[in-house]
Amino acid sequence: MTSPTKLTPMLEQYFEIRRQAPEAILLYRLGDFYEMFFEDAVRAAPLLDLVLTSRGKGGDSEIPMCGVPYHAADQYVARLIRAGFSVAICDQIGDPSLTKGIVKREITRIITPGTATESLIIERDSCYLLSIHAGETVGAAYLDVSTGDFFAKSYESMADPRLQDDLSRFAPREVIFGRSAVEAVDRNPPFRSIPVTAVDDAWFDADRARQVLTRQFATQTLLGFGLEENDLRASAAGAALAYAASRHKKPMEHVRALRLDHDGQYLLLDAATLE
Repeated sequence: MTSPTKLTPMLEQYFEIRRQAPEAILLYRLGDFYEMFFEDAVRAAPLLDLVLTSRGKGGDSEIPMCGVPYHAADQYVARLIRAGFSVAICDQIGDPSLTKGIVKREITRIITPGTATESLIIERDSCYLLSIHAGETVGAAYLDVSTGDFFAKSYESMADPRLQDDLSRFAPREVIFGRSAVEAVDRNPPFRSIPVTAVDDAWFDADRARQVLTRQFATQTLLGFGLEENDLRASAAGAALAYAASRHKKPMEHVRALRLDHDGQYLLLDAATLE
């Protein structure tokens, strides 16, 4: 994203915040509106049926922009999410009436296709985030942030037909992988129609995942969930929970249980049948 040569205090603050969520469209609170600038505005305006305007119109530092009323932001965010974008919400933290100079702002939440809450889900009841950790086999975790439904399962490989069937069955809105695995994901047809987010490989570290899960469920080990040490399903589940909490900027307190999903518990329908 290019920036003008000379920045106003507001734009200095904007770019500082913008760097914290480079993958998302930033909604920056200005008074009674959330404004979008530069490339964000150019991408969002046609999707949201907004007029693309500009600051400094006609000058050397003309800045494309568009905005939405803050009280109606959810409907616009929902449209961006359905289009596969992530959205970072930047709110005013300080009281403008008590602030000298520019008011303090910070990102209060980042909404991704797989971490949207009920108010943003329009098309269907479930909104699963899928977390995948591949090794000799594949560990997977499905988390619906809107309801707290959380389960893990395993697959023989990325080419396992059961994985394709589950993608049709659970219809995840977003899938997260470690950055080292993204190239392999890009070559895998099942994920080409789902927004893919690369996260730090450390999020899938077995020790870190165990700490995240035992803290969440107030247990000493994961044995009660049927998970052994270094289980790839645990790594996927820990990463899913940590990712969702990092997007919402708060613990996922409503996620109260983790279960293992076994194919034998269900009458399974394959992807072709579900279509």
